[in-house]
Amino acid sequence: MKFLPLIWAGLWRKPVRTSFTMLSLVFAFMLFGLLRSIDAGFDNIVANAQGNRIFVQARFFPQALPVSYAAQIRKMDGVTDVSYQTFVGGYYRDPKTFAFVGGASANIFEGYSDVDVKPEALAALHAKPNGVLISPWMAIHLGGLKLGDHYSVHSTDTKQKDGNQDWDFEVVGFLDRKETPGVFPLAFGNYDYINEARAEPRNVVQQIAVHVADADKALQAARAIDDTFTNSGVATRSGVDRANFESALASLGDVKLIINGIVTAVLGVLLLLTATTLVQSADERLNEFAVMKTLGFDDRGVLAIIVAESLLQCELAAAAGLAAAAIISPRMQGKLPGPPIFFNVPGFVFVYGAVTAVVVALIAAAIPAMRVNRLQIVDALIKR
Repeated sequence: MKFLPLIWAGLWRKPVRTSFTMLSLVFAFMLFGLLRSIDAGFDNIVANAQGNRIFVQARFFPQALPVSYAAQIRKMDGVTDVSYQTFVGGYYRDPKTFAFVGGASANIFEGYSDVDVKPEALAALHAKPNGVLISPWMAIHLGGLKLGDHYSVHSTDTKQKDGNQDWDFEVVGFLDRKETPGVFPLAFGNYDYINEARAEPRNVVQQIAVHVADADKALQAARAIDDTFTNSGVATRSGVDRANFESALASLGDVKLIINGIVTAVLGVLLLLTATTLVQSADERLNEFAVMKTLGFDDRGVLAIIVAESLLQCELAAAAGLAAAAIISPRMQGKLPGPPIFFNVPGFVFVYGAVTAVVVALIAAAIPAMRVNRLQIVDALIKR
């Protein structure tokens, strides 16, 4: 620690150059952290998707499914639970503030084990026809709604019997995703309230959620559902939850390959940038190193100072860059195409980043360290 002032002074010998180098390293590590958070987010969404849940929708847009399909599906082999939703979508006050409510069947949360909802909140929803359970994210998005507040969704696609497009809802409770609380828009209401109040068509739903006992047979069950309604008035398109996410991610391309390629390029830039700076700094300070050797510093001591400067610079930049990535990554939610994904920098990325900073610092310090190690005191002082 007693040499820290000396190391710090050497690092900031050229403040402007060091500042730009540090900023470059910070942005490089920030990009490193953001890319790793995207990769982890994609892996996480597939891992948490339910392999035994099937979503059934109309094969052709904008058709809706007759609610009677739910009863037919419930009788099929292997099916353990069936629920359904119809959606009122639009905006709240300002067209830029999107809002929606999923009018759901009473048993909707029996099939949504990934949603955390308290029994008292569920009871309040069933007791209030126009009641709605919303997530904290949605409450903030809609202006800080609290328990008991009313808000109106101006629907662009669902009218009431009298032609009114403003749907009144009352917040009766809150709910959220268990694994990623606070980052997703959720709003669940009562299907019967929407179905009875809306204009034709009634007794239809946009989505039916089906749970099967055996996840290994989920794809087979999905095909059986579609086969059942092939010749019906509204044909269905059924997909397993996990397979749907995998398909959505596949549509984006080989994301992992792209991310790994960019990360490799980032690490290469880090190495070249740090090495260039250290070489320049060492060349400018050859006479100083010669004086240090004259004063009694051995080769290992001088080498340690060079390596310490490199380590300090890289580790500080890594800490700042990864901290920035941790702040920015959750705000990317909803900004990329495909399924809703929660981006967060996993803990192992900080360890990975710290190790990477050490490796880059050691390799970058190798060239100036070797040059200083071969330094002849007389030659260096003559050059001065």
